[in-house]
Amino acid sequence: TTTSTASSNTMTTMISDKTTLQMVDDYFENDCHERVKVTMKLLNERFFNEEKFLSDAYQLPKFPIENSLRNYQLILVGFKAGRIDVFYLPTTNNTNSSSSTTPISQQSNNDLMNLKVGDLVIVEADRGRDLGKVFKMNISIDEARLLKLLQFQEQQAALKEHVDNILDDISVKSLSDQQQQQQQQQQSRSSHQGTQQMSFSSNTTGGNSGSGSIPPPPQPPPTLHFPKSIISLAQPNEIIQILNKKQDEEKACRLCLAKIANATSGSLLGGPTSPATQDLLQMKLIDAEYQFDRKKLIFYYSTSRRIDFRDLVRELFRIYKTRIWLCAVLPYNKPERQP
Repeated sequence: TTTSTASSNTMTTMISDKTTLQMVDDYFENDCHERVKVTMKLLNERFFNEEKFLSDAYQLPKFPIENSLRNYQLILVGFKAGRIDVFYLPTTNNTNSSSSTTPISQQSNNDLMNLKVGDLVIVEADRGRDLGKVFKMNISIDEARLLKLLQFQEQQAALKEHVDNILDDISVKSLSDQQQQQQQQQQSRSSHQGTQQMSFSSNTTGGNSGSGSIPPPPQPPPTLHFPKSIISLAQPNEIIQILNKKQDEEKACRLCLAKIANATSGSLLGGPTSPATQDLLQMKLIDAEYQFDRKKLIFYYSTSRRIDFRDLVRELFRIYKTRIWLCAVLPYNKPERQP
């Protein structure tokens, strides 16, 4: 018991203000914009309720060198609003593994030996580092693969023009149903072509009649990368920075909204409208999220169609001097942000 609560007690000792601790916790747990659909709850539900679909026959994505991955403990780490990702925990024997681009000190490695759910950790991120919260320990490779598939489905659904039932689209069963439907259509098509060959002479070469009714096959599973590593426990001075990060993300949202409003003001007043401006009119900004080291800034938005926002990205890069990502998310029931 003493071991399992050590890091929590350390953080509480160094950050004695309960309000501050609660605000930090809310940052990771509270999704006030309902932008994250693949949550811990959904992952658990899909893993247990759809276990029969978790086989190679359904083309679940695979990690590279999965045999090597089995030597590591896999951890689910949560970020802003409950967004989750999978990381591996270095051990004494594989601290200097070539799969990690960040050296892990022996002291950090020792600290991580007692890692538990709820701890805040520094992790490898996109060309840098991020800070997250441990949501689940010791997940299986199948759970990690399922997470990646569900997140891929979430991203694909976010780019659709119409989504009737969001959570039905984020499901291994839906992938299985699509594949079964495709197989049935292919069998029907083969049977139909066989009938044509028997009914018509051999010089009939059209061969494509009815092919327009065959829908395209489902998207192939995503290509996965080897998970990134957990580097160390987050220190109190790093944890406090979460509150500043949250404030800066709110400011980034307001500035982005102002840029969108400025770009579309002419069309709203009846002026000429360019295709890029028409795209921005369809864009609903939902949230923003900095990588902890500020090397990347993500803006989350929803839309009913694909958007050309290159001019907006260039303008945001000019202001922030960091990598800018715009990420489509599924719509939610609350009103979008207003300038």
